[in-house]
Amino acid sequence: MMAGANICPQTAVALDGVLQARGDRFIKEDEVVVTIGTASGIKFAASGITHHLKGSPKDFANPPQVLPGNIAAIEKALSL
Repeated sequence: MMAGANICPQTAVALDGVLQARGDRFIKEDEVVVTIGTASGIKFAASGITHHLKGSPKDFANPPQVLPGNIAAIEKALSL
């Protein structure tokens, strides 16, 4: 299952920097790193919608799914 977080572009840059520093072994495996996100991805809703509907490679897009309004249908869609 793929999951994600709706983060602002500025926070995405900070998190990518952490991932790159960890990949370069600048940040060691046992070290704790804190990043601060000061905005919400909700402010950038249009870019998120574009990403999932038409602006992203097919492997990364998550098009909306219309489901019946019951728990069983949601669990089935989530493969639970």
